[in-house]
Amino acid sequence: MVSHSSRATSGTPLARTARNVVPPDGIEIRLRATPAHVRLIRRVTAVVARRADLGVDDVADLALAVDGACSLLVERAVEGADLLCRCWADVRGVHFSAEVSARTSRVPDPRSFGWRLVRAMTTTATSWVEPVRAAGHPLHVELWRRTAAP
Repeated sequence: MVSHSSRATSGTPLARTARNVVPPDGIEIRLRATPAHVRLIRRVTAVVARRADLGVDDVADLALAVDGACSLLVERAVEGADLLCRCWADVRGVHFSAEVSARTSRVPDPRSFGWRLVRAMTTTATSWVEPVRAAGHPLHVELWRRTAAP
């Protein structure tokens, strides 16, 4: 497994600790991995962030990070692949995960402008690739934006 983490709090991506589990008030979306769908995913994430009482700037930052992360996944997706996204909030912040079957086993370059933008707009940003499956390399991205302390 190839992975890249930025500012990871525990070194364990959120989805690996609770894979495929979305709390009852969370959202799961599966769409074709196309640039047109990234806008919808960004908007849904912004709604979840507003419901979690993130400030206006924090909501905008997270939405921008989700846009960047999903764009990185879409550009790496095998033709016809689905983009699976999960978003939920808890007392610590807003969590976002996305995965796609990718053409390559490479995670986003940590030095690229796109990944730097994602990292700058989140508290934690992590990406990793699972061993290859028949349909491609499962590429994952996990983001977390901390809520403001009360």
